[in-house]
Amino acid sequence: MRGAPAPEPPAVKAMITFTSLLFPVAPEPEPEAAKEEKAPPPEPVAEEKAPEPEPVKEEKAPAPEPVAEEKAPEPEPAKEEKAPEPEPAKEEKAPKAASPSGKDVKALRERSRAGILDCKKALTECGGDMDKAMEWLKKKGMAKADKKAGNVAVEGCVASYVHFNNKIAVLVEVNSETDFVASNAIFKEFTADVAMQIAANSDVAYVTTDDVPAAEMEKEKQLEMTKEDLEGKPDAIKEKIVGGRLKKKFEEKALMSQKWLKDEDISVQEAVKQTIAKLGENIVIRRFQRLTLGEGLEKKDDDFAAGVEKELAKYKNAGGEAKEEKKEEKEEKKEEKKEEKKEEEKKEDKPKVAVSAAQVKELRGRSGAGILDAKKALTECEGDMDKAMDWLKKKGMAKADKKAGNLSAEGVIASYVHFNSKLGVLVEVNSETDFVAINSIFKEFASDVAMQIAANPDVNFISVDDVPADLMEKEKALEMQKEDLAEKPDAIKEKIVSGRLRKKFEETALLSQKWLKDEDKTVQEVLKERIAKLGENLVIRRFARLQLGEGLDKKDDDFAAGVEKELEKYR
Repeated sequence: MRGAPAPEPPAVKAMITFTSLLFPVAPEPEPEAAKEEKAPPPEPVAEEKAPEPEPVKEEKAPAPEPVAEEKAPEPEPAKEEKAPEPEPAKEEKAPKAASPSGKDVKALRERSRAGILDCKKALTECGGDMDKAMEWLKKKGMAKADKKAGNVAVEGCVASYVHFNNKIAVLVEVNSETDFVASNAIFKEFTADVAMQIAANSDVAYVTTDDVPAAEMEKEKQLEMTKEDLEGKPDAIKEKIVGGRLKKKFEEKALMSQKWLKDEDISVQEAVKQTIAKLGENIVIRRFQRLTLGEGLEKKDDDFAAGVEKELAKYKNAGGEAKEEKKEEKEEKKEEKKEEKKEEEKKEDKPKVAVSAAQVKELRGRSGAGILDAKKALTECEGDMDKAMDWLKKKGMAKADKKAGNLSAEGVIASYVHFNSKLGVLVEVNSETDFVAINSIFKEFASDVAMQIAANPDVNFISVDDVPADLMEKEKALEMQKEDLAEKPDAIKEKIVSGRLRKKFEETALLSQKWLKDEDKTVQEVLKERIAKLGENLVIRRFARLQLGEGLDKKDDDFAAGVEKELEKYR
């Protein structure tokens, strides 16, 4: 084991140090230990060189940054300079828009058909600029409505409203573009609301002021022009004043100008546009019919004291009229007794026929007569059902015919709307008193008549007597010119033509139609049976019928083309 080298004496160390200081070139032949000591010096060189590119990079890196910083602020001030430019402009316009004049609001309403508040808000938002306000309203929904306004609306539904007392009723036709919208709950609710709106506004006679007949407009204009307050005014001013008056007058009669029943802040026109915007299709309130019970009829004077006096007069012996009435009654009774005696004599000669309960039931079902009346009729007619029917008719017809002259100013208005909402009917049936009007038999009869009219599309009149004289004359002239009558004498021609015309117009008269619930009877016969049963005169006075899309040109519903058109929107 080798020991550690002995340390050099301090004198030797001092000599070596002194020698190295005197001769600096001597370090080259140093041993490896000295070389290892020299190795570290290049490291600081590398360290010095390494930072040299880094600061270069640092100098280059920050160089673009300040450039970017210099460029970035350049657009910013430009924006800042541009931004304040519109702001002061808005500030200048704001005071004008803060309170738009009533004239501007009115002008915008006429252009857009929007509500007052909407127009005011639009003008405020757009600084009073009319065109921009129009665009603002369009974006809010008006544009959608205006865009749809030109589309053909031939689908839709017919809705009815009958007041709870059955004294006023309305039919209205509202059209849409497709049956999809027509079956929509929102559309149906809107249509029903329109019907109620018309019923609530008794003065409404037209859908819009454009529907006012030109003849009526001209007549009213002439009346206004001759008024005293316009005397001495120039014709141009007269025209303006009269035009304003007429517009106001007819707007009161136009449905679209009325306040909406469910929201009085908007008009019916605005409600229509809101519904168009909601459903995405054009909607048109096309036409309506309204019936008011007894309209145009003279109601009886319901003087109770006079009525009592009139009834008492029947029992007074004094007075010519009372005596004459009693004489007539006595004569009638005598005649009835004679007829009864003759019938009894005939009965004795005829063998009695047994009448079964089944026969009585069948006759009751056909005639609506009582059990005893049906049994008596079958007994009298020897069980012959048809003869028994005639017998009952004779017994009831005399009573009905006697009542036919009485004034009927009470009654009900009944309605019928087909299940698909494409056909609706209103009919007014009158009675003498409101006691009969609330009778269930009477109400059922009125409803059946409404359904009868709906089931007979060719029916245009109540009876042949209601056919206008000019139409009758026109048809007569056409018939007289037919070739098959050319060689016949005029007298025979007249008879033949009269027969043809009667047959032709009976097909369009309600009372001549077969009763829907019993085709063995006519409507006229059923009416007389109800008169006999209720003991008052009944009159089917008038009716109104609306058929969906009647007179409109329907679009060609090519399903394949429709699908292709819809798909094009997404391509």
